Amino acid sequence: MADADNVEKGQTWFAKHRKQLQERICDSHLAALTRSQPNRWDNVLLVAAIADLISGICTGVSPFTVAALIIKQGISSLCVS
Repeated sequence: MADADNVEKGQTWFAKHRKQLQERICDSHLAALTRSQPNRWDNVLLVAAIADLISGICTGVSPFTVAALIIKQGISSLCVS
């Protein structure tokens, strides 16, 4: 029953945010790349890229951008006590 609830919640959220998703995804470089080379992209990578765009809608900042900044500055500098 919990899985059905999660699917329903996901469908409701998707319907509510569809316009935002269209704006973020359809106008992104990701969409252009997948349209120009549809067989080149691994679905797992596409899921990760779309999840990054969705989380940016939810949180206002992309977690992958934050992760890249952490890597650029160095994990050691983040973990200094």
